[in-house]
Amino acid sequence: MAKSKSKATPTKVNEEQLTSLRQFVDGINQTQLQIGSLEVQKALHVERVKSIQKSLVEYQGKLKEIYGDVSVSIIDGTIKPMQDGGTVDKKN
Repeated sequence: MAKSKSKATPTKVNEEQLTSLRQFVDGINQTQLQIGSLEVQKALHVERVKSIQKSLVEYQGKLKEIYGDVSVSIIDGTIKPMQDGGTVDKKN
């Protein structure tokens, strides 16, 4: 019986394959870094929206002290009285 030649098992990938692997991993790492940066920006913007909303509520309270329970159009500043239950009186 003839002995079959066995192939030597490679111990490393070639340089081209290694370069390709590194490019994939680098692409994933860069994208994850960018996502993290976007998440930080998102969190900052969410906090800014909350702060502006709080300021708006405070300002609406000041306007309520001056004009009473009314709705103010942000288009032209028109004031309409509010009905009981917080709806706008559309008759006026």
